[in-house]
Amino acid sequence: LTLCKLIETVCFQKKGRGECGQMGETDILKKWINESNYIVFFGGAGVSTESNIPDLEARTADHQEYDYPPETILSHSFYMRKPEEFYRFYRNKMLFPNAKPNRAHLALAKLEQEGKLKAVITQNNRRAAPAAGSKEVLELHGSDSATIVRAAAGLRMDDIL
Repeated sequence: LTLCKLIETVCFQKKGRGECGQMGETDILKKWINESNYIVFFGGAGVSTESNIPDLEARTADHQEYDYPPETILSHSFYMRKPEEFYRFYRNKMLFPNAKPNRAHLALAKLEQEGKLKAVITQNNRRAAPAAGSKEVLELHGSDSATIVRAAAGLRMDDIL
């Protein structure tokens, strides 16, 4: 079971019994959620890939069209030295303006609305969790909708695309 399928199953009341009537993993998770009132979800690419956003490794595996490795291009010092090349990579490999929330995002938003989920912490810089209705979203690596880089350059998302 993928993380998205597990969350979806639990939050949208699907059956999840193991063999011989034993508690399956979905039943255990459902029990934990029902007994909890202070849940924090920590996620990453496992949720985003369900929205057809490839993980960073998949997006940057073929970076031969660039003269530098992704970890160099995504650094602040590279941005300061070569902003055009930074934005070319950022536009082609990092932005997914048409990505939509999936059922896991919706389930997490539902848990937040019920008062059980207190925050979503994500390693991704995507807008899917807020689009699903989550209010408390902490993006560990920044956000493609409010980056310091864009603010410093005075650019909007449309300028980059």
